[in-house]
Amino acid sequence: MEIQPKAGLETPNIEAGTLVRIYKLARVRTALAVFTALCMLPLFLFALRLGPNLESTLIEAQSAVAKLNAAAGELPATLQQINMLVEDGQLAAKTASAAMESTTEKLEALDLETLNLAISDLAAIVEPLSKLFKR
Repeated sequence: MEIQPKAGLETPNIEAGTLVRIYKLARVRTALAVFTALCMLPLFLFALRLGPNLESTLIEAQSAVAKLNAAAGELPATLQQINMLVEDGQLAAKTASAAMESTTEKLEALDLETLNLAISDLAAIVEPLSKLFKR
């Protein structure tokens, strides 16, 4: 049985060399398709294996982002507390500075010669008493 073309269609006259080239190209395309499938198979298997780990990693990342957002929300209050501590430290430094100035002024006003004379007079009074009580 020979297949007859439909009426009105002409059968193209294809040379044998052209048919051989078409056949070779078809084989090359098939080989490339098989090669591509074989190359993609390990990637597909890797993706299947990575899937559950990727999901847990994404869940952990979402948790970390939530913690960062919470910390960012607390940041203004923390900065305000730091500013208050700095202001308190500055006030304490000013108070300490004023106290040091006052102490320095009092020490400078102290007459050391009179103080030494008073100490030597006291020693002169205490020395005979100490000799008396040693016996």
